[in-house]
Amino acid sequence: MCGIFGFKNLDLEIKKIEKELYHRGPDGFGIKQQKDVTFCHCRLAIVDPSNKALQPMESNGNMIIFNGEIYNYKELKEEYLKDIEFISLSDTEVLLKLIEKYGLKILNKLNGMFAFAYYNKETESIFLVNDRYGIKQLFYYIQDNKIAFSSEDSVLMKVLNIPFKFNQSYIETLYIKDIDDFERKLINENIHSVKAGEYIEITKDNQIKKNKYYYFNDFDIKSLNIDYRNKKNVINYFEELLTDSIKLRCNTNLPIAMTLSGGTDSTLIYTLIKEKLGNNITAFTYSNQNEKKDEYNLVEKLVKKYNDKVIKLEYDNEKFKEDYENALIALNAPCCISDAGYYSVYKRIKEKNFKVLLEGHGADEILGGYPTYFIPAIKQAILENKLLLALNILNIHKLNRTVNITPKEIQSILKCLLRIEKTNPKIYSQCIHYLTTKYPLPKYLRYFDRLTMANSIESRNPFLDYRIVEFARALPLEYKVNRIGNKAILREILKKYKIDFIHENKIKRGFTTSEEIAIKNNKDFLLKYYNQKRFNLDTSNFDNNIYKACSVGFLENYYANYYKT
Repeated sequence: MCGIFGFKNLDLEIKKIEKELYHRGPDGFGIKQQKDVTFCHCRLAIVDPSNKALQPMESNGNMIIFNGEIYNYKELKEEYLKDIEFISLSDTEVLLKLIEKYGLKILNKLNGMFAFAYYNKETESIFLVNDRYGIKQLFYYIQDNKIAFSSEDSVLMKVLNIPFKFNQSYIETLYIKDIDDFERKLINENIHSVKAGEYIEITKDNQIKKNKYYYFNDFDIKSLNIDYRNKKNVINYFEELLTDSIKLRCNTNLPIAMTLSGGTDSTLIYTLIKEKLGNNITAFTYSNQNEKKDEYNLVEKLVKKYNDKVIKLEYDNEKFKEDYENALIALNAPCCISDAGYYSVYKRIKEKNFKVLLEGHGADEILGGYPTYFIPAIKQAILENKLLLALNILNIHKLNRTVNITPKEIQSILKCLLRIEKTNPKIYSQCIHYLTTKYPLPKYLRYFDRLTMANSIESRNPFLDYRIVEFARALPLEYKVNRIGNKAILREILKKYKIDFIHENKIKRGFTTSEEIAIKNNKDFLLKYYNQKRFNLDTSNFDNNIYKACSVGFLENYYANYYKT
């Protein structure tokens, strides 16, 4: 896991690049140049920490700078590169040799998270590549024949001295909903992002060619011949697949940490590690000062089952201001309330000297775990003639009560029952595709990358193994939500291991970090960044919208001072 930066036809200060990327890779800095193209790399040493694995890497005049992990690099090396000699034991060198031999069609064989730049000496083209789901990110700037790219848009802004300016349409939309892809609306029209599952080619004459390589069909599910009517076999297969995904992401000589809550996602990862893999892992959990939202007792009960311990993190008001500001600098965007809390958690994990972290991100999106999507699930069940399933989902919806059923939704459900509404563009399966590709997963992944890497931590996500994602998409509705609750197939596995105190808890709380207390205790501090002329909001009710308005003001103030120095 690292930070990358490259440029063409520009005269830039290398020391400034290293300074702005340092948090992503404090273990080393490298630079290489071919003709008018320069690659820079800040290294977080995890796979092969020796000097032989330093980047940028070069082979036959071709160059690569890589950010991420290829979890199946050993298998790929054995299958495709038996006749190749290697200098290092790194996944980056394997990727470099694979591209030299097979071209970018090899991308569909990679199991991992990655954003990298590859320079082809023969064509003098630069390729900027993003992984299937955008777990890692890559941004680029192009104006005339001047080109630069980096792991973070803020680094581009600072190194290139691009003025900071919020797009007004972004500000106007901010309080209606969260933006799913803010890079199109924020800062500067010449900064773009390489989209998930795509790569772009920057040709010798600086033309941009965009290419999509991923279409959710890299895992050949049909060849498995799975009988979805056999519930036991389907659940067992999903468990084996998830266990293998976890195993791949535990493949490191470094100590591994994980964030553990009282929810199904992280609980299942922890349970499978203990039951099937036997890896040593240190669990961290957050104890909310609001007793109604605190799940520490559930976590403590879980780890005691395996004679284990958990490190308990709690809200620290003395550190809130510093963590809030550092989180905003890392995100380079207005944030929701819990984002500063996440930064605090990752900061404390770093203080315990961990570089590798397992997390449960992605499960809600690939299995439709959000309560707001129960209504589309009910409608899909009706349209599939699964009326008992529809009734069970309705009962789960009543338990959560996070979103009340509106008269319009009731009318729509009745239309499905009467077969007046035979098709609906918002049924559950299409909602899940939206969750994964549009909102909120792309935003969350961008945030988690920046908040972890701000603390030099690599976050690994077993649920975002492409095999898990594609298998989850193929699952019939009843494996995603039924009488046992949302993310039903995960609950079924927990039930198998008798983790009843979690799988029977059907109410989804989500991750919270004492936000209400933080805001109450620091209201005056936050309001100093609030722009009353721009934001006509009632500050007597200091909610998430006010919080985001303050974060806009902070960022504008931060960049104004940054460019002065």
